[in-house]
Amino acid sequence: MNTSGGDWYPVPEPARGPVMVGALVIVGFVFALMVGHLEIKEVPLGIVDLELAGTTARASEILRAWDQAGVREFGKTSLSLDLPFIVAYALGIGAACALAAEAVRSQHPQVFLVGALLAWGQLVAGTLDLVEDAALGAMLAGAVDPPWPEVAKVAAILKFSLIGGGVVYCLGVLISRARGARPRAATVP
Repeated sequence: MNTSGGDWYPVPEPARGPVMVGALVIVGFVFALMVGHLEIKEVPLGIVDLELAGTTARASEILRAWDQAGVREFGKTSLSLDLPFIVAYALGIGAACALAAEAVRSQHPQVFLVGALLAWGQLVAGTLDLVEDAALGAMLAGAVDPPWPEVAKVAAILKFSLIGGGVVYCLGVLISRARGARPRAATVP
């Protein structure tokens, strides 16, 4: 990875802030469209429960509950809404990681490298989400036998790990920079 300048990430440096903000707006909008439709008593986390089902038995149980509640078709709709959501969060969190990495680059090269890897990791997370969506689509169409529940679960766990790592990294840099910006009281040795 060429990290000699600000051109190491696919979103150009001057566009990272606007991309991050625009992506946050898109993520919020699409999330608002999707949330609440698949969350029922038996499936409290909605589509996330199916993503993490991991077994034919659990996937079948979730689909039966959705059929009884009459919401299974929305699962298919949510997959079509997921594409702009995936693009937005992958670019948005990736741009945030890139901004955070650049902010610490000169003083903490190792922390910069972690951020650079996590920025690219968000694109990997988006790709894993597409793999997961393919598995979810198969399950929603009735193919709950292996490998689909397992594929969805592995892709989801890896995706959530990369996203979580990126968010924690950004928050860590933000908190660290905010603490460093505050004047500190003089200490007596």
